[in-house]
Amino acid sequence: MIRSLDSSTVRRISSGQVITKVEDVVKELIENSIDAESTIIEVKLVGDGLTSITVKDNGMGILECDRPAMAMRNHTSKLYNFEDLSKVKTYGFRGEALNSICAVTESTQIITKTENDPVAILYTLDRSGRISHGKSSGSSPGTTVTAVKLFSNVPVRRQVAQNHSSTGKNVQNLLITYALAHPHIRFSLKQTYENNSKLKFKEGDWIQPAMKNTMDAIIKIFGNELANEVQFGVNTQQCVITLEAVLPKPDAAPGVIFKNGKTFIYVNNRPVITTRGEIKNLVSMIKSVYNEIARQNGWKGSPKTPFMWMNIKLPTWAYDINVEPSKNVALFHDGERLIETISNLLEMLYDLNNQQENTSIAMEVDQPVELVIDDNNINR
Repeated sequence: MIRSLDSSTVRRISSGQVITKVEDVVKELIENSIDAESTIIEVKLVGDGLTSITVKDNGMGILECDRPAMAMRNHTSKLYNFEDLSKVKTYGFRGEALNSICAVTESTQIITKTENDPVAILYTLDRSGRISHGKSSGSSPGTTVTAVKLFSNVPVRRQVAQNHSSTGKNVQNLLITYALAHPHIRFSLKQTYENNSKLKFKEGDWIQPAMKNTMDAIIKIFGNELANEVQFGVNTQQCVITLEAVLPKPDAAPGVIFKNGKTFIYVNNRPVITTRGEIKNLVSMIKSVYNEIARQNGWKGSPKTPFMWMNIKLPTWAYDINVEPSKNVALFHDGERLIETISNLLEMLYDLNNQQENTSIAMEVDQPVELVIDDNNINR
């Protein structure tokens, strides 16, 4: 049930979230869709998102009792007090995203239907997040959110957004990031533009079908050339930290690995930035190790970032995600243990200690491997 957070909790978790670009809107809405257990998420941009942004899902829908507060600031169903923050497993929890979107659009429309509702209802929200109008609308279960005329009341931001020609590509890259964390979800992006009052489709509409696992998603997105050069590995420390990783094989072709030198790092499936704290050190460690291996394999170019995908799984009490408004920076209670875990994984995958018995580990991309480290001194 959506409730208003008490003033003490608001002071401690409120971020003053601000929407500054089209990608911010898409990110917040697809995270809502994932939290709603959707298996299909469709994004549509009209006029590079400045005319409208629509995100449609087939998730649980919004309960009727929650709808009056669904876009009110500091209203959320994810937690009720600050102490609940250490238990939150969802992407959203502050009750700020929808309200922030409403504040910078001409209007926001939400169509929602649960499996028990006889009919969907279309709600129009004002800039404060309050419902100004509602009417019946034929729709399947799920939720569709449309942000109309983004930044219509913030002309500087709108002008900056109009000057960006890469919005569509940035949104596609954003969807790829989430598709690799949630391969079971079908993602799609459709772009249209307005020309003489007629809508025409842009070229390059993108679909990522639901896949069985991350490796299948990598094959679909990046192709077999890259997939044939990477391996899947897992390292677990006493069930507290588990690292799932897709990294280059020891004998991979460096040219292929560096050509696709994208970095995807997640904490419990949440994408995080790689320029701060232990995550930065983690990425640097992988880069250093693989560049040395590439040099041994004949690479003569300058050091580069290899392709890497990693999901850090750990209890919610073991890290803090309430650091930045975007919720993409993680602070870890035991950063040294995280670095130790990645170090052990690299030793396992690349035989850094010349342990011959490890040379065949994780060479089958569809078969994850596990190294359990016995450590009885885990600090909770």
